[in-house]
Amino acid sequence: MAITVIDGTAFTWNGDVLISTHVAPASFQRWKAHSAELRQLAARNVHGVVYLTLIFPTSDPPDTTLRAMMQADFRSLGDRLRKLIAVPIGGGIWLALVRTIVRSTLLLSGQSRLQVVESSIERGLDRVLEAASPDTPPRLVLQADIEQVFRALGVVDQPQ
Repeated sequence: MAITVIDGTAFTWNGDVLISTHVAPASFQRWKAHSAELRQLAARNVHGVVYLTLIFPTSDPPDTTLRAMMQADFRSLGDRLRKLIAVPIGGGIWLALVRTIVRSTLLLSGQSRLQVVESSIERGLDRVLEAASPDTPPRLVLQADIEQVFRALGVVDQPQ
């Protein structure tokens, strides 16, 4: 498993699951790297992909232009995107803000039925496994992948 780190964001894939973590603000460069990996993974997996994204409060939301690009990218995946699970790391207002942005982004891409925003990594993993295909790794493997992505970004105190 390879981990890609790009200036405050990191991602890896295992089976048909792309796991991303964001500690820096959303940017064109960061999104294009994630989007390219998502497209490649979707092309390799006959059952499509699940995208699990973990978003820290230090990651400012995407601006209007970037949200439009994200909408187009999600739309282009069509049914190759089985599920998008966003987990804001932190609670309260941050959770509500991320939920609003994810919903509006996917609503305008025509993919709103595929998104869920969860309040914890454990609940996010529950949603991944609900959308599992024969290519989806087990929970313990996905948890280990998340820990490695966090370490690659220097996240010491790993949230649950």
